Amino acid sequence: MFKTLGIDNRLTVFVFSDKDIKEEVFFEDIDSMLNVGELNNLFNGEDLEEIQYEIEKQLKRTRGVKLTPMEVFKKRCKKNFHLLLLMSPAGNKL
Repeated sequence: MFKTLGIDNRLTVFVFSDKDIKEEVFFEDIDSMLNVGELNNLFNGEDLEEIQYEIEKQLKRTRGVKLTPMEVFKKRCKKNFHLLLLMSPAGNKL
């Protein structure tokens, strides 16, 4: 999903309902996605190299960009990420 957000620069809606909550750590992941624009340790070395390469290719066609490829990637992720939280007011799931 994050590659679509950052490399392809496409708007994406992530739907998350209370039924998807298996562990409370999921809330920490959502918090990280909303505040930082990424999840810690989500990408391995190969993924980071691919992201760097793809964004660098795109930046070569654009002049005057003073951000690093990873800064561009994170900025796009934050801009394109939309979260739809579905929580039931009934029950004690939380």
